[in-house]
Amino acid sequence: MRTICGVVLQLLSCISLTFGQALINHRVLSGNGSDQPTVIASDSNGFIYVAGNTTSGNFPVTNALEAAPPQGALEVSINGAAFVNSSLNVTSVYAVAASSDGHLVIVSTPNGIMRSTDQGVTWTAAASVLPLCSALAVDPVNPSNTYALLLQSGALYESSDGGVNWQNTGLSFPSNAATQIVINPRTPTTMYLSAGYMVYRSTDGAQSWQPLSIPNSNNSISAIALAPSQPNVLYASASLIFGPVFRSTD
Repeated sequence: MRTICGVVLQLLSCISLTFGQALINHRVLSGNGSDQPTVIASDSNGFIYVAGNTTSGNFPVTNALEAAPPQGALEVSINGAAFVNSSLNVTSVYAVAASSDGHLVIVSTPNGIMRSTDQGVTWTAAASVLPLCSALAVDPVNPSNTYALLLQSGALYESSDGGVNWQNTGLSFPSNAATQIVINPRTPTTMYLSAGYMVYRSTDGAQSWQPLSIPNSNNSISAIALAPSQPNVLYASASLIFGPVFRSTD
């Protein structure tokens, strides 16, 4: 049985992918300060990773991959080992994406897109200079295909050479609202994008997009995720505190 997990305030909860309804486990991750989870992910072995910000001096760090505040703009963990500073010489990173094998990594920085082809050891600037991006994605089957959503304009860019050169697709989404691009790992021409109150789907490799209907959703969508073992199952989380999680099987 596969599980999908989500963070609500300081609560890490897991629900069954078989039915998407039953709560099967939970753990509270919090301290005596301000704790803000921002992203959660799982790997093929079923391990769950949570990242975010905290001011708590007593935040639990037992078995943590990152047991201390990061010392640079980007740190890298390979095969579950402890995080180490990458050689990326920038002040901040706004978005990051990697190929399925982890060799190609692309990041959005104030200096433009930076890319690494050796798991984050060395970095080079993309030939095309893009403004800050709110989301990046790498095709899980063909890492030459990469995608970028610009933060301010909402414009969608694509690259066919692993993020070296970028072309404007001519498509755009609500500015400052587009937050995530998710690609079907089995059929990478099928993609999903969250922007504001909407989730969009493309079935032709980002050439065109159709809005998806989300019932009774009056709040912006904060995150979307595909079930790796069942990529036809899509989850969308509303931005409300304790807001609903929506599930689609088609």
